[in-house]
Amino acid sequence: MAPDDARYHRYVFRQNPEDPIEVSYELTRRVTSEFGNGCRTNKSSATLTIVYYPVDGKASVLGTQRDLHSDTLSVRDVKLGNFTLTKRNILKRTDSYYNIFGMLSGVLVRPKILLQKLWQFDIDWDTPISRESDLYTMWEVIEHDLTDLNKIEIRRCLIPRKYHGQKSLPKVSLHGASDASKDAMGIGVWLRWTDGEDGCGDVTFVCARARLTPLKQSSMPRKELQAILLLSRLMSTVKNALRLTIDYTKIWTDSITAIGWLRGQSKSFPLYVACCVVEITTEFDPIKDIAYVLSEHNVIDLVSQGVKADDMLKVIEGPVYLRHTPDMWPVTPINIPVVKDDIEQKKFHVKNAKVLAVNLTTDEPIVDPKKFSSWTRLLMVTARILSLKDLPKCLWLKQMTTKLCEWPSMKQIKEAETYWIRQAQKDINFNNHQIIKLYPFLDVKEKMYRVGGRIHRAPLSYDTAFIPSPKEELHQSADCP
Repeated sequence: MAPDDARYHRYVFRQNPEDPIEVSYELTRRVTSEFGNGCRTNKSSATLTIVYYPVDGKASVLGTQRDLHSDTLSVRDVKLGNFTLTKRNILKRTDSYYNIFGMLSGVLVRPKILLQKLWQFDIDWDTPISRESDLYTMWEVIEHDLTDLNKIEIRRCLIPRKYHGQKSLPKVSLHGASDASKDAMGIGVWLRWTDGEDGCGDVTFVCARARLTPLKQSSMPRKELQAILLLSRLMSTVKNALRLTIDYTKIWTDSITAIGWLRGQSKSFPLYVACCVVEITTEFDPIKDIAYVLSEHNVIDLVSQGVKADDMLKVIEGPVYLRHTPDMWPVTPINIPVVKDDIEQKKFHVKNAKVLAVNLTTDEPIVDPKKFSSWTRLLMVTARILSLKDLPKCLWLKQMTTKLCEWPSMKQIKEAETYWIRQAQKDINFNNHQIIKLYPFLDVKEKMYRVGGRIHRAPLSYDTAFIPSPKEELHQSADCP
């Protein structure tokens, strides 16, 4: 037995099966050395070390109390007595609680908001606050709620109890939610466990965070975007720290405007918003990984607003919809319209723009590609023109200027690229023996030909690696329009 593993062999003792554990005999290994005849030999002897457990089954360390029976963690009681209400004493009282994994974030954010208000009034650290002020009344309510923090408990183990002892764990996904209010931002992370039988899952709390908004106020969509940015960083850190195979990740937010920004082009926004969009979309897909949830179903909304201890337990339990099957989850809109009065959206300037002949009714190209100096410019113009096809003809003249002044989305640019690929393939003879060597096949969904080959063995997406088709199917697909 390795010396480091000896401490895990224990013998517990108690008078009756109903009584708590009183004494634990811990097996340790002591290694002694003797020198004789110039040679060094090792002799090991096993000893029993008696470890006494508390009678109430609770142990405290670093301001955290652990219940040895239920294997839960809670905050230890803090008794400071009466004190003069000053900024220094408020900070001292707030920092006396060990906010492990952020399980007290929704409660402790309230005294932080109070401290921020005191800074705005330019009050010194040791200046007493008047009892007749509204700030003193606010602190009395907060102080009363701080006495109930020992009600908040979190499970020490992230794996649900019903999966303990199993050799293979079920599928696990990482979910996070964010929200922002006038004074603070809240984020939370949970794990969802599902065994695949009925699709329902178990949710375990991982961590939560609360951050105050800057004194320089900004728009609510900006705050929501900043909350998503903080959540994306936290989820990346949690995912790298966990020794689990994460099936997929999902970010939930109640800001439809922020989702629209993440799905747009970063260069169409001011510098701050553009940098946030780039950092978030680098790690998370804005369509697959970021979802919309109503504010009344977003439990992390409690953290951003500041709540009592009883309401913080709802945050630890996690979103209710995650316990149901995915088909019962909130639905994210596929097409998010651009807000016309959005101050964060840059406008496309049409000053000195060239007049182009547009034809959307014939098979001819809608514009002459020879008039464009680069492929990027051709795609941008084509994407704006194709955005008009969803409008009735009677509204073309009225809304054409508005549509052409909007920056095209990534989906519209992809459609423009596909359009010009189809136009270029019209002049290609796919029955040519030189073309057949490339194993072309028809993509029915996109209505264009793709090139196959051995690249299908590479771990790439469908748009990057094109799947080959048999030669007998090639001749049939070549006759397709």
